[in-house]
Amino acid sequence: RRYQLASLFCLLTTVADSFAFLICSNLPAPRPVTALCTTPESSRDDDSFMKSLQNRIAKVTDKETKLPIVVVDTMLPRQSMKIEVEQRDVIFHRLVKSLVEEERPFFGMVGMARLNTGQTLPLQNGVKVQIVTTQVVPDNGALRVDLKAQERFRITGELDTREEGEKGWTEARVRFLDSTEEEEAEEKGPNPISLAKAMNRAKELTSPNGNMPDGMSLKARWIELAKENERSPNQINELLEDIGEVPPSTKPSEVAFWIGALINPLPGLGVAMEIRPQLLMAATAEERIEVAVQAIRASIRHMDGTKRLF
Repeated sequence: RRYQLASLFCLLTTVADSFAFLICSNLPAPRPVTALCTTPESSRDDDSFMKSLQNRIAKVTDKETKLPIVVVDTMLPRQSMKIEVEQRDVIFHRLVKSLVEEERPFFGMVGMARLNTGQTLPLQNGVKVQIVTTQVVPDNGALRVDLKAQERFRITGELDTREEGEKGWTEARVRFLDSTEEEEAEEKGPNPISLAKAMNRAKELTSPNGNMPDGMSLKARWIELAKENERSPNQINELLEDIGEVPPSTKPSEVAFWIGALINPLPGLGVAMEIRPQLLMAATAEERIEVAVQAIRASIRHMDGTKRLF
């Protein structure tokens, strides 16, 4: 029996989500998993083993729904960031090393929101980031880390601290967000015209615009002006390579996130208002695309001298 249970455990840890199905498929009728340990022949050792099995499976599930949370800067999908984690930042330094060693090089990145009172609080929405590369700085032991932002998430549970010796890092249960699913829900919701408006608005970013020189699109005009304001050689071309092609207007939320990644790059250009927190917290595609369109228009006016932002 112990051998059978151990074999079952090896299978279940790789398909945790199918755990209940696999158990029930070998039983005459659906029963709780604990029924395997309630036969007269079952021993206390088997009961203990099954509890351990269930705990291990719960941990596997947690890895899929829980993330370490780090407050550094607001990032959008597609964006990259280079940071240096010093040894004196004990928790973050330990976290990065641990994730790389465990071959789980991902954590949640959230930014800060400033209230009208001046108080700052971590955002509830953020992005999952991948640790692409790490390099130890020989002089001081710091870690040079390259990060790449991936899918968005919303923190759904309470924050808790994972103890590692005397100090630990913060973890939270999260729900990953998919713009396609969100927009499909909007289309079936009480205001489906909102999504259609967002798609039309998204077209303005890439379509010829009579108010721009030579009828350029807003995107093309911004890129032209930004290249005149680069803070380092080839900065814009590298940025464009990093974030890829602009999504189609039929995906207005992704267009909005792409525009945000363009006009609020890392490191910053200083030619646009910060819109990344607004984009992450916006509830609908129409809200997101409106933020993006207004921001890129204002940035163009700032760079061509029509109306300075600051």
